[in-house]
Amino acid sequence: MFKDFKLIDERPVAIQVKDYMKRLIIKGALQAGQKLPSTRELGGLLKVSRNTVMAVYADLEADGFVYVLQGKGSYVAALADNAS
Repeated sequence: MFKDFKLIDERPVAIQVKDYMKRLIIKGALQAGQKLPSTRELGGLLKVSRNTVMAVYADLEADGFVYVLQGKGSYVAALADNAS
């Protein structure tokens, strides 16, 4: 997983990563309750900075796509059927 991510020069990196993660969650590639990779690990996999991933996880949490368990990590939230 995460091998199909490609950066496009004309779009901000954080927006691209956020859209990519949202797509994976919406189409079910990432299941509700599934633990997400650490910020360091995902940054390495996607070849983006850890700070970018931290910002993306915070945005996804604010949008209701993920939740954080302090000291344990970030997890995929259960979504309503009409999430987009």
